Amino acid sequence: KGKRGKGGKESMMEKNRHHGLDPLVHETALFGSPWGFDLARVDVPTALWYGEGDSLAPPAMGEYLADRIPGADLTVQADRGHLAVLGENEGDIVEWLRAGESTAV
Repeated sequence: KGKRGKGGKESMMEKNRHHGLDPLVHETALFGSPWGFDLARVDVPTALWYGEGDSLAPPAMGEYLADRIPGADLTVQADRGHLAVLGENEGDIVEWLRAGESTAV
């Protein structure tokens, strides 16, 4: 396995130094609160991108969502931390979004 979230933790500490813990507390509360809708009723294409080394939004969260959202496409990449997956795969993500535009109703 990759190194667990080293880069993500460093950026989180830097963020906390400038903005305090309020944003992190808010995000953590969202994970543990009902979202107000049934994930099984999501009827749009859904892509989930996670890094194996992400300690803020771990791959287990992506697996949980993928198991409950019909047809969800889960990508988990080794040796990636929080947001690194998005930055390093920006082109693929944009391509996935554009492909969805052509099938949108």
